[in-house]
Amino acid sequence: MRSPTGENQLVSNLTKISERQFREYENNYNKKMNSVGLLTGLFLFNMYFIADVIYVPEIIEISFLVRAGLVTPIMLSYFIFRNWALESDPASINHEIAYTVGGIIITILYFIVFSSISFASTSLYLMHVAAMITYMNTVHRKPFFLHAVGTVGCLMVACIGMYQLPITPPGGETALISLLTISLISLFAAYRINQAVRRDFITTWRERSMRAELLRINLELQHTSNTDELTRIPNRRAFDRTASAVDQRKLDNFAIIFIDVDYFKNFNDSLGHTVGDDCLKQIAICMQAALENTEHMLARYGGEEFAILLEDCVPDDVQALAERLRRCVYDLNIKHPARQDNLKNVTISVGWSMKLAQTETTVDVMMRADDALYDAKDRGRNCSVSHLKRLA
Repeated sequence: MRSPTGENQLVSNLTKISERQFREYENNYNKKMNSVGLLTGLFLFNMYFIADVIYVPEIIEISFLVRAGLVTPIMLSYFIFRNWALESDPASINHEIAYTVGGIIITILYFIVFSSISFASTSLYLMHVAAMITYMNTVHRKPFFLHAVGTVGCLMVACIGMYQLPITPPGGETALISLLTISLISLFAAYRINQAVRRDFITTWRERSMRAELLRINLELQHTSNTDELTRIPNRRAFDRTASAVDQRKLDNFAIIFIDVDYFKNFNDSLGHTVGDDCLKQIAICMQAALENTEHMLARYGGEEFAILLEDCVPDDVQALAERLRRCVYDLNIKHPARQDNLKNVTISVGWSMKLAQTETTVDVMMRADDALYDAKDRGRNCSVSHLKRLA
């Protein structure tokens, strides 16, 4: 049973992982959406040049220089830097830091334009800054601390710049208060959006992670329920399920081999069950290696008995495999001190059969293979016998 401390550690690890996944998700989402918003904002920013032409023609040259010659290249270069940063690290925030710094620089450039204005309503142009801060905080999603840094930086530039102008515009204090109010509202909106998006993403990501973990555990349990604990090969349940699937697929060509370890009860009685278990494990490994076709299924059928299901085979190949299995176990040279014959090593008896008629099932073939196994024992063990005669 997992302890509360273990569960807390798991949640903590998931949180760390999911935060990085969140940044990757945000970057992937923003790569498209922020591009559209950035290009739209850049277009509207340059459209203000028309207002400059109409209302403050004396700054046309510097306005064009700042808008087209400085701000536009800065914003377009952001795309190049962003793509480089995301290729280096999909969870990077370096491009967002650059974007925040760029916003502050653009605010400074605003006041370069304002410093050349002798227009009485200069304070109206302060709304450029308000619009840019609102865009940065609501349209362009990034970590909240960068929203805060960008907002504070732009406000500081606006406050300092406003009182460095050649003339003090009427209503300047009111414009600054409006700018501060708009900025704080947009910053609060950025916080709410950031928290909601992060919470939804992390919740969804954790649920997916938990579902994946549960699926992994279920698959592991299913594997465990179909695996023999001692030999780590499929058990009888898995074999019977596979045999049933063969019947459902109506295969025309398959074979079944039954293997029994000779005099294994005597082996256990004389050397103990621990040695007996080790013997079965060695035999399972040996026979698994002898199966040249990995699609053939080897299973521990019960006790000292094993079974193999072969698909798409011919009698000569099955007989060759049966002999190969018998020989590989004999060559293990596991000493058997309590045999009832003249042999001194552990050996196996092998019986096998194949599907002979269209209407036959795996049960029919298994019955013949089982009969063949008993015949192998009657013939002195350590041999392989086939039964290819149809059941009456």
